Amino acid sequence: MAGRFVIDNACVLTQNDAREVIPRASVLVEDGRVAEISESGISAGAARVVDAEGMALMPGLVNAHSHIMCILLRGGLGADRRLMDWRLNVMAPGQVAYTPEDAALSVKLFACEAIRSGTTAVVTNERIPVPLAEAMIEAMDDSGMRSVFALSFNEMSPQGKLAERAHSHIAAWGKTFPPSLKTRDEVFEETSHLVDKYHGRSGGRVLVWPGPNIPVYVKPETFREVDEWAGERGLRVSTHVSEDPMESEVGGLPVVQHLAAWGLLSERLVAGHCIHLSEEDIRLLKESGTQVVHLPSSNMYLGSGVSPVPRMLGYGIPVALGTDNANCNDLANMFWEIRLACLLHKGIQQDPAAITAQQVLDMATRNGARALGLEAEIGSIEVGKRADMILLDMSGPHMHPNHHLPSVLAYQAHGTEVRWVWVDGEPLMEAGRLARASEDEERAIREEAQAASAAIVERAGLMVPGA
Repeated sequence: MAGRFVIDNACVLTQNDAREVIPRASVLVEDGRVAEISESGISAGAARVVDAEGMALMPGLVNAHSHIMCILLRGGLGADRRLMDWRLNVMAPGQVAYTPEDAALSVKLFACEAIRSGTTAVVTNERIPVPLAEAMIEAMDDSGMRSVFALSFNEMSPQGKLAERAHSHIAAWGKTFPPSLKTRDEVFEETSHLVDKYHGRSGGRVLVWPGPNIPVYVKPETFREVDEWAGERGLRVSTHVSEDPMESEVGGLPVVQHLAAWGLLSERLVAGHCIHLSEEDIRLLKESGTQVVHLPSSNMYLGSGVSPVPRMLGYGIPVALGTDNANCNDLANMFWEIRLACLLHKGIQQDPAAITAQQVLDMATRNGARALGLEAEIGSIEVGKRADMILLDMSGPHMHPNHHLPSVLAYQAHGTEVRWVWVDGEPLMEAGRLARASEDEERAIREEAQAASAAIVERAGLMVPGA
C-alpha cells in the first residue's frame, strides 16, 4: 500500500499549527508521504481506497521515552515496590538473565501491543550488552515502527546516602548484583558501533542515540564528551532527570542546574521524568530548549511523584509523553497515558483547567515528534509530511456522544478503537489485523513471552507475588 492510496470520508484531526479538525476529508498518500488533503474528494485512479466512514484519522502516537526490554518482567513482578526496590530487586537481576532471543522477543511483544493501540514511534532506553542491543534493534526494524534505540550507561555506583539506601533494599534479599558499569572508552566504543551499524537504517526509520543514564551516576566530563560527540553527528542524547529525590542533586547542585553548569542543557537533550523541579530548574529547561518527557503512569506506579507539567507548559516547554518501563506501568498503550495525563494534574492542582485534552494530544504527537528531532517529518497530518497515521473506529458506545474530537480521544478512547496504522505509508495494521504478524504468529509471540518470562524469573531467582 505504500505506493499510492486514499483514505476516504475520514474525520481528520490534523494536529497542524491551527489544530484543525476536518469533519470529512480524503487524504492521498504517495511514496510514504501525505500528498493531498481534500474536503471535496480525491480521484483515486488506480490507488487503493480505505473507506473511513465513521472513523477518525490522526497522527500516530509518539512514545518519547520507554524501556521496551523489561516487558518480560511485568505481570506483577514489580508491583507495589518503590523505585530503588524495583530497580535493584527486579530490574537488575532480571535483565542480567536475558538472552539475545529474549531481548528480541520483548520487542515483538511490545510492538504487538503498541501498534494495536496506535503508537507509530518509540524511543527505548536500554542499559544492556551489545549483543542484546543488536537483537533489539533488528527486531525494532522488523516491527516497522519508527524506532529510536538509546544505549544507556552508568559509570559510577551509588555513593553516600544513595549507597546506604541501595544496600538496605538489597539486604532484604541478601543478594548483591553486578553494577553493570561502563568506562568512558567502553561507552564510545559500543555506542559508535551501534550508530555506525544501525543509525538511519530503513530510510531513516531506525535511529540510535547515546544515553547517559542518570546524571548522578555519570561523570560530567564523560557526559559532556558524549553530548559533543552526539552534536557532531546530529544525534539526540537521552537521559533521566529528577525521577527520585535522592538522585536529584549532583555535586551540591540540583541536577538541572548541574547540567546547566556543564553546558549540557540543549535541544539535543531528551530528559525523561523531570519531577522534582524548582522554578529556576524550569526556567533553565525552557531557555535551553531541552526536551522534556512526562511519564505519568510510571511515576505514580513507583510513587516517585508528579512532574509539574502544567507549569512547564505555562513556560512554553513542549513537553512530550511516554510510557517508561514496560514493567512499571504495566502497559505500552499511549491512549491510557493520554487519559491519565489529562486527569492527574487536574486532581493534584484541584483545577479542571490545569491541563487540557488538546495540550495532552499535542504531547503525544507534535511534541513527541519534536523530542525526536522529527517535527518537520511527523507529528501532524499535513501535505509533505511522512504518513505516520492511525485510523480509529468511532462507532463504539463509549465514543458517543461526540461533540469535540480532541476531548473524545483524550477521555473516552481506550486504544482498542485503532483499526489501521501506517508508518511511512506502510501498513502496520489493516482493519484490525497486524500486517507483519498473522493471528497465529501473534498468538505464538504471546505464548513465547509467557514461557521466556518464566525462564527469566527462574534464572534470576526473582520473587513472584503469592508464590
